Amino acid sequence: MNEVKEPETPGTVKAALILPFSLGDSVASEERSKMIEFYRGMLLAIDRLKNENISIDLRVFDCRDESRSIDHILSDERLKDVDVVFGPKSASHMKQAAAWSTANRKRLVLPFNKKADEVFDNPYVYQLNATDSYLNQEICDNFLKCFPNPNIIILNAGDYSKNEFIDGLKLVIADQNIPCTTIDVDTAANTVFNVLDTVRQNIFIINSTRSEPLNTMLPVLQIVSRSKSAGIETHLFGYPEYQIYASDHLAEMYEVDTYFYSWFYTNNMLQEAIDFGTAFRRAFSRQMILSYPGYAAYGYDTGYYFLKGLATFGNDFESHLDELKTDPVQMGFKFERVNNWGGFINRKVFFVHFSNNYKVEKIDFDK
Repeated sequence: MNEVKEPETPGTVKAALILPFSLGDSVASEERSKMIEFYRGMLLAIDRLKNENISIDLRVFDCRDESRSIDHILSDERLKDVDVVFGPKSASHMKQAAAWSTANRKRLVLPFNKKADEVFDNPYVYQLNATDSYLNQEICDNFLKCFPNPNIIILNAGDYSKNEFIDGLKLVIADQNIPCTTIDVDTAANTVFNVLDTVRQNIFIINSTRSEPLNTMLPVLQIVSRSKSAGIETHLFGYPEYQIYASDHLAEMYEVDTYFYSWFYTNNMLQEAIDFGTAFRRAFSRQMILSYPGYAAYGYDTGYYFLKGLATFGNDFESHLDELKTDPVQMGFKFERVNNWGGFINRKVFFVHFSNNYKVEKIDFDK
């Protein structure tokens, strides 16, 4: 990687935040609220760093909606000496910002976009939110760590929105002669007991992220959990969307012993989440908005990781990505350079377990 500008003095980092705070009427107010929430979370990270004797100089820019150019922002004198830029959000603005970061050798952190092609030919880009296809190998590797002796039962709902994950898993298990059976959701109540293995871990996976197939299958899997012979092990495995559905189906998901993968997760019963919520209310005299992911925690985790890292390692930041230990509220960081001339993508994936003894476990396979 070409050299990037080192912070002028140890412990001091100059950063910029470019986000659409003043969106037009065509964009929902909820989107504006998320951007403001992300900013507030980053302010809490800066406040924590201040208590750690780290000085942060944050310059904030409103890039408005994607129909407007951000050239006037990128030519602003206040961007000339920054160490890192967070944002922007829209595809057109990302393209402009990526060209600027290449020309000026500045780190550009893209928090929100799963499809950021700029990461593949710009060594200064960090993409936080990767596509499932990019994370597939990580998910499959962790799956086999979690379930070393599985019997996989795919529940066909006629919806292949997660076909990349299912196909990727099938390729992995085929090499290891792991059994895999497909049954239809509509007929599962009559056939599910026929495909259970008495020795292996029986893992049910619905081939859809939608709530309707899950609603159909949960009562069936509850019957399985209650009626299966002693010694037979069963689990449901799913997707990040399951944390949204849990608010309506938590008891059922506990009972059928549910796992799901996600690049973000927090539980309001965990101490770090309790402390963060208290700090947010104290600082801004309001509750955080409910969203998945939570944007305040997203801004906090992102800001703390990068600003702490740059203050600690300066120009050697990229050489110490795996050494920086933080205690994130919602997400983690595991960056991998995509190729010899590209930037970095975050490959961090958690498994969340709603166990049948009514406990929640966030599994980090990198610890």
